[in-house]
Amino acid sequence: MLGIRQYDNENLIDKPFSCHKYTSFFHFAAVKCFSLAEKLYTVEYWKCSDEKGEVMKRHWDLRRLLFLAICCDLGLFSKRLIAPLANIVTDSLHIPGGVSTSFSLMFLVIAAWLTPGVGCGTLMGAVQSVLALSFGMTGSMGLLSPIGYIVPGIVIDAVMYFSKKKKLFTQTSLVLANMLASASASLTANMIVFRLTGIPLLLYLSVAMLSGSICGLLCCPIVNRISPLIRFREEA
Repeated sequence: MLGIRQYDNENLIDKPFSCHKYTSFFHFAAVKCFSLAEKLYTVEYWKCSDEKGEVMKRHWDLRRLLFLAICCDLGLFSKRLIAPLANIVTDSLHIPGGVSTSFSLMFLVIAAWLTPGVGCGTLMGAVQSVLALSFGMTGSMGLLSPIGYIVPGIVIDAVMYFSKKKKLFTQTSLVLANMLASASASLTANMIVFRLTGIPLLLYLSVAMLSGSICGLLCCPIVNRISPLIRFREEA
């Protein structure tokens, strides 16, 4: 049994936490990782006004950390849930994968779009890599699996930055982010493990980009539905 400290009427109490509730422990670990990252990570953003724009530093609040942790949980678990169905497609095409990864990256894209600031995708990829190593969810890349999580996060951040700078439409930004992140994840896996060349590599990347585009389109209605609910408090 593990213990979680909680405050009850200004008194610190210890409540039991069951290790058998795997999902609760997984979410608890993600929140702890983000809380640790929050102490070391500060978001710089531009606050524009009618007169001038000034750079301000702001720490992420608890609501934002919980939202990112939930998206990390959904990304890791959804990959396991959709893997049997995705394997039917990939086995028929004789390629190593690419479909389930695109679906799992969808949640990182949603979180990166709804969370203001720079570096959200990279931070979530780093947290996912730590959780994957902790729970033995390394897959075929083994100890190099953190690269497969962090590289798509960097791509997501880059696409989000340029799409917001160029003021692209929401649907275009989400599709591009999910598609390019899926392609980068497939290229990383291919460089580390599979070493495909020629037509098999082209087919592998095509399936990854196609599934990434479809999942990017799925992001749009989800973002439209939850964006009114996810309103992070703006500090003065």
